[in-house]
Amino acid sequence: MQPEEKTTESASEATPSLLDVVGSAVDSVDEVQPEESPEPQPEPAESEPAPQAEATEEPKAEEPPAEAPPAAAATPAKPEGDDDLSVPDDLKGRTRERFEKLTATLKSTREEAQQARTYAENWRKTIESTQAPPEAVGETLEILRLIHSGDPVQMGQALDKLEQARANIAKALGRDLPGVDALEDFPDLREDVASGELSKKHALEIAATRRAQQATRNRQQTQTVEQQRQQVVDSSAAEVDVLLAGLKGTDPNYPARMQVLQPMLRTIAANTPPERWVAAVREAYAAIQLAPAAPAPRVHQPLRPSPTGAGSMPGKAPASVLDAINAALG
Repeated sequence: MQPEEKTTESASEATPSLLDVVGSAVDSVDEVQPEESPEPQPEPAESEPAPQAEATEEPKAEEPPAEAPPAAAATPAKPEGDDDLSVPDDLKGRTRERFEKLTATLKSTREEAQQARTYAENWRKTIESTQAPPEAVGETLEILRLIHSGDPVQMGQALDKLEQARANIAKALGRDLPGVDALEDFPDLREDVASGELSKKHALEIAATRRAQQATRNRQQTQTVEQQRQQVVDSSAAEVDVLLAGLKGTDPNYPARMQVLQPMLRTIAANTPPERWVAAVREAYAAIQLAPAAPAPRVHQPLRPSPTGAGSMPGKAPASVLDAINAALG
């Protein structure tokens, strides 16, 4: 019977230790239900503490994920581009001054770059809004330069260009302006007006229609030429790709040659007609001279015993590395 009493005593002693682990939970239960005495609870506590301990520990494990969103949400609040420019607190003296100077320079450079991008974007939108071809935009800017040059000769050149532009606009619109002969390019209409078969107004309308039709034909012709040129460019580029793919499969030195050829491709494309791209690339590739390969490293041969070496029997293998060295040295 004594062993059983010891077992009961040990069990009763283990019960308080478990209650201490979950003491906060037990205390809260006691405060809500003050009429119940804490003494009759040790017996059921032998089976209940384990689940209570798990119940109290689980919320603690789940608390860190609940706190993570506020920290993540606070990250976007930091101003971009400024966190890397903040001066560390541990910098002192000349190092701090140097860092502040570099930071100020970097900020100023960023502002200037942004202003330049904005300026360029505004100019791009302005030029596109004119719907004028690049050569017309260039001509207009040249006239502005001549006007504001302050040189009488150059200003006179600007006036001539403006007069020519005025005449072209009047002819395109079919307007009879002083100093402009809108029927200059159509002798048949001029003769009809002189003979009285056509009125001047009707002849100008016909001239304007003819010029509009001619402008449409010119645009279509330009588009056709551009499309044909682009087709030649695409076809030639595809042929170059086929050529390089074939060289890659047959030439073991292809990677080394391509390192030399790569910078040359841009020059070939800019200065060679597309019809000759394949021939030019083939010639450039064949002309590349690679440096001779470095000789293979000499493999160290193991020391072999000399048949007549001192300290060893003729034809007998050395018993150790020291014996082999001594045999090789003779």
